[in-house]
Amino acid sequence: MARRGPAAPPPKRARAKREPPAPLDLGGVRTYALASRRNKVGVADFARPHARGAALSRFLEGLPRVLGGLSFRALVDDVLRARTRGRPIVWGLGAHVIKVGGCRGVIFGNAQ
Repeated sequence: MARRGPAAPPPKRARAKREPPAPLDLGGVRTYALASRRNKVGVADFARPHARGAALSRFLEGLPRVLGGLSFRALVDDVLRARTRGRPIVWGLGAHVIKVGGCRGVIFGNAQ
């Protein structure tokens, strides 16, 4: 079998020159002072770092007070309420939880 040298690079294509885009017309844009803007989230809503060795309740207090943080707090409250009342907790989980190994926490956490 004959040895072959390195493959030749493909031929370079000439690039077509493009015209620069026309400037945007900002005539219809309205502005307002940023200080007058009402924000939906404040600094108090941000997450806080968890201190090593601190209780789980401190971790939950440090979660952000928006979006998933609020939903997770509500879930914890619902689970604790059901447990206090001696009611069963039914988990509906998708395959992603199993795929990423989260099922171990669910199984071992419920075994207690």
